Amino acid sequence: MKSNQSDEGSIEAGIALVPVTILFLLVLQLILAGSWQSLETARLHDQVNRILISNPKAGLTEFSDAISGSEVKIQLLPQGRLITVVKRIPIPIISSLLGNRASIRAIAVLHGE
Repeated sequence: MKSNQSDEGSIEAGIALVPVTILFLLVLQLILAGSWQSLETARLHDQVNRILISNPKAGLTEFSDAISGSEVKIQLLPQGRLITVVKRIPIPIISSLLGNRASIRAIAVLHGE
């Protein structure tokens, strides 16, 4: 009789442990995706700064060629121009499970002359 009681407790613990483990892994993925987005935004900002330092008069083609897979918008302002670069980046671990649907956006907005 004692063996049945100990088996019931371990089955109940297993039933409770599976959803908690899945929830923990999902939350961990969200935290990693947020960190990944911060890193990619910093990299994109660095790339845009390098282009502007090397060529202050860079246009759409220079940005699009240097930063593949990005959307570039340049707005002319009285004080100069506003450069917005948006790049979609797949999340490494989640993308392998969900395909290309899982991605993050890295955005760099700079004021150039």
